Amino acid sequence: MIKAIRNKTEKERIFFQIQKTELKARLDERNKVIQDLSHHIKNLISSVIDPLERIHRSSSSTEHKSDIENALRGTKLIREIVNAMNLSFQGSIEDFQYDIEKNSNGKSLNHILIKSLQYAISNMFDAKNFHQFQFAYFKGERKLVREAKSDWQKVSGIEEFEHLINYTNRYFFYLEHLNIERAEQYLIGDDKNSTLKLLILFQEILLNAVKYTGFVEKEKRFIKIEFIETNELIQIRVANSYLPDNKIKSSGLGHVIIENFAKLLKHEPEIQKQDGIYSITIKFQNFWNHQNTQNGEENENTIR
Repeated sequence: MIKAIRNKTEKERIFFQIQKTELKARLDERNKVIQDLSHHIKNLISSVIDPLERIHRSSSSTEHKSDIENALRGTKLIREIVNAMNLSFQGSIEDFQYDIEKNSNGKSLNHILIKSLQYAISNMFDAKNFHQFQFAYFKGERKLVREAKSDWQKVSGIEEFEHLINYTNRYFFYLEHLNIERAEQYLIGDDKNSTLKLLILFQEILLNAVKYTGFVEKEKRFIKIEFIETNELIQIRVANSYLPDNKIKSSGLGHVIIENFAKLLKHEPEIQKQDGIYSITIKFQNFWNHQNTQNGEENENTIR
């Protein structure tokens, strides 16, 4: 009896191991295809943008200029996505550690989060590529769109959450942040593209939050950004209201980008959906604390 149970357990273990190996092989193959396609698309986009910009500069027709501007916005958006895809397959956790240690001209995590949110909000004024999401917020009221866009130009260059809160409360959603001021002290360099990678990662996360909270009733819309620090980990959690039965389809590329960057950081993203709230938590090792500990030990040895 005991032998039979052991045999069954061993067979189940082997079966699950085979399944796990096959799944990894399929994911690796998928990632290789996406990576190869991204490289080819990037080259194609570059060959399109330069001629469009030359035509735009030389065109005297207002109508043609508008069409060309729309085409340029679309192609540049595709280029941003493709660049993000390419970067998400490159690098290692050691790159992040290096850029944290060499951060004399670096950017703070607070700066990265503000810039990512500004990027997400700016996209809501791109009616060509984000029409359904813009409509969710403004219901086709062009006067309101123009007013919101005009006010956005006044505050979009200010790197303070309080200015963003006043603006988003009026036109988009209730914005809340917890302990974000603590993120100001965490600097990261960009010699190995770590600042850029984190920027792309949180642009994707916050763009998704901004897009999908728009379908909720205005009084119930919110986005919450939370910064959590321990000696071992840095955690950044983004939560937003959403409609569970929303039928808007996604390409899934944003999820691949987030997933790949999280792998570089050696921690799976934690995703939760409950009671109309979607949240994603990104975690990575607190290399800053490790660096401070090392510096403290070196100073102590010097004193001795």
